[in-house]
Amino acid sequence: MDAFADQERLMPHLHLSLQAGDDLVLKRMKRRHLRADAIALTRELRRRRPGIVFGADFIAGFPTESEDMFRRSLDLIEECGLTYLHVFPYSPRPGTPAARMPQIAREGRQRSRPRLRRTGRSRAAPPSRR
Repeated sequence: MDAFADQERLMPHLHLSLQAGDDLVLKRMKRRHLRADAIALTRELRRRRPGIVFGADFIAGFPTESEDMFRRSLDLIEECGLTYLHVFPYSPRPGTPAARMPQIAREGRQRSRPRLRRTGRSRAAPPSRR
């Protein structure tokens, strides 16, 4: 964190591999962070380096993800002020724990992607266009 605050030569952009905004989904993905960790990190880096921007990776339609869980991902985009998103639909990989979980229909995974992208794009628009 100190490097982002002290080193002007570093681009004021950080891309985060968040994957989801719901703690239970993150746990099922075996991620080592919680949504609160992402919020705390982005707040602290903004405090240290005003003007820094954040992008992130998200997976849409992870097995067992409910609408409420998905909505927490949308909320996290707002709470962290994420502006550039890489959004991928979940695709099962044979032999993985997630492949054995109840799956979301492909159509549902596909519908979630544009909602995540739109939320990120709306954050990237100049304030006068929001």
